[in-house]
Amino acid sequence: GGVAHLAFAILRECDDGLKLAYPDPGDRFKTPFGPFTEDGRMGDRHSARKVCSYLTDAGYHSIRIEKQGLPNTALPDPMLLFEMAIPAFLDYMRSRTTTHPDNVRFREAYEWFRDNIDAMRESLTQKGFFSVGFVSFTARR
Repeated sequence: GGVAHLAFAILRECDDGLKLAYPDPGDRFKTPFGPFTEDGRMGDRHSARKVCSYLTDAGYHSIRIEKQGLPNTALPDPMLLFEMAIPAFLDYMRSRTTTHPDNVRFREAYEWFRDNIDAMRESLTQKGFFSVGFVSFTARR
């Protein structure tokens, strides 16, 4: 039993460094995540930028990269994405501030996020709102 080598690869990965939301007054969709994405408990939040190197190291070539986003008009309910992700992230932030009460960055980020969550929710209802942060890769061996 050798390892199977795929002739073609299709991957999609996110990267917080690639996130873009518009309209986003006050950088509400960018600001709050910093200290928590650096925490490491949420995985590698900057992994998409590394995929090309991983594919090359694995012997793939003809690598194509496409940055992708999601407009609120692509969902049957624009609030669906928000309601799935944002409350869970707020709970995570709250738990980290509880377990690390001396971490000022956690506390400040959590308080900012908590205080701006309603404005973030409102942004999603604006006509033309979109969010980008996914990268799709295709490659051949």
